[in-house]
Amino acid sequence: MTLIATYALTDTEITLDNRGNQGNRLANVPLHSGSLWANYEFYKGPLSGLGLGMGVYLVDEREGNNEDTIKLPGYGRLDAFAAYKFTLGPTRLTAQVNVNNLTDETYHTTTGFGVNYFGAPRSVLGSIRIEF
Repeated sequence: MTLIATYALTDTEITLDNRGNQGNRLANVPLHSGSLWANYEFYKGPLSGLGLGMGVYLVDEREGNNEDTIKLPGYGRLDAFAAYKFTLGPTRLTAQVNVNNLTDETYHTTTGFGVNYFGAPRSVLGSIRIEF
């Protein structure tokens, strides 16, 4: 099993501004963000070659504009994948399916020009990797 954790502390401040925003936080930049992923790959038995993983991506609330008059809420997004690795002659193949936003949550990713932009709904992406 593999665990992967990330964390970012991004403490931003507008230090010089002609519009009166000096001292405010930068828009769309969360103070805290991070992720945690767990991956497991089967190496023996009938499931040999199968890999499964799931992770969560977390974002703190953040300012929606440089005037600090709009607050975007924090959010968490759950993602998952399943992959199968096998050998075909001298070639190694990996077939993988990723599901992003597994729970189909609605969340704000950013703002700009007076518009709130939403994160992508649940999406499924398949891929095949060939190594030779």
